[in-house]
Amino acid sequence: MKFLLKLLYLPFGWVFGLVGGLAARQLFDVLWSRVDPDDAEPPSPRTGQAALPKVVAGAALQAATFAATRAAFDRAGANTFRYLIGDWPARPPKPKTETD
Repeated sequence: MKFLLKLLYLPFGWVFGLVGGLAARQLFDVLWSRVDPDDAEPPSPRTGQAALPKVVAGAALQAATFAATRAAFDRAGANTFRYLIGDWPARPPKPKTETD
């Protein structure tokens, strides 16, 4: 039964993952334009023109934005799947025992 649920969830995961990635990119572009209105893109780590703090800040902001947005969309996909199918797409984690 769980294998069938995982198989049914695949299209949900793909769609919500794709939409989440696109939304993360748009959100990052908006946030970066607020941080540095002069540059449309954050500086590359290999460019010599940008200062180290600016490069690190751009990478950290991009990573945090993508991780949080993708997690939100993954959760929304799982909730949608549960609403339509009636069960979560994955098993709940095993409770920790005293020996773990």
